[in-house]
Amino acid sequence: MLWRFDGAWPMFAYVGIVLGGLGVAQQIVAIMLRRIAADGHDTGDGYANIAQASKLLENEQLEWVERKEHEMVALPGVDIRWCNAREAELVEAGFRRLGHLESLAATRQWPSMRSIVRVLVRPDGTSAAIYDVKVRGLMRVFVLLRAIPNHIRTVEIETEFDDGTFLLTNNCAKVNLMDAPSVIHRKQHPTDKPVGELLVDHDERLAERLNQAGVAIRPVRTMRDGIGSQMRMDALKSKFRKQVGPLTDTEAERFVEPYQDESAEELQEKLRAAADKR
Repeated sequence: MLWRFDGAWPMFAYVGIVLGGLGVAQQIVAIMLRRIAADGHDTGDGYANIAQASKLLENEQLEWVERKEHEMVALPGVDIRWCNAREAELVEAGFRRLGHLESLAATRQWPSMRSIVRVLVRPDGTSAAIYDVKVRGLMRVFVLLRAIPNHIRTVEIETEFDDGTFLLTNNCAKVNLMDAPSVIHRKQHPTDKPVGELLVDHDERLAERLNQAGVAIRPVRTMRDGIGSQMRMDALKSKFRKQVGPLTDTEAERFVEPYQDESAEELQEKLRAAADKR
């Protein structure tokens, strides 16, 4: 769910973004790629930083720790009213608050973009995550360029199954352009998708999945369950990124789609060259 980060966030790599979901580091890589594609050339050490950021998506040691509500409320710029409103909608749908989590690995690499995620669960063991990241520091330049929004507001619904697969539903379409492993069945909606509609879509897909013989939910009941589930998902994503490299062909196509200055093949070639130098 989106209370995971797919890797640590190097400073300049953030200059490029995906929040969400699931995950944030992926969104950052995505926006960085979009800016370079828009310019039609590498600005400074851009490609090398993208390669480094993508490499960090392989990281499995994200150091999740529990936090208190007042720590989330105290974060500069966080729209706590938005978070509370989304939580109220989830509670009305049967969820209860489990607690808050922070990735120390992410915070160390990008302290000005520190994020704490609110985690909820419902009786069947499905979990949900809410967070709002206020764009600060050098990333403000990309807000002014309209490459990223001023706030990265995310809701993600997640169900893990006992066969090692996951079902995800979030509001990160057009933001998270990175592929997920085939064992993570992810569907992304527009950022303004209402929580109720996210849940309807998730539950319809969940019912289809549970109709398959021999499949059951691996429930999240406690924060320890949630951290364990997240670590298993992070391991799957890490394995996948190690297999496919900095950028897949389909990811490259998505990143350059809005622009004509650079082809997906050219982007792939430059990323491979940058990765080889690392």
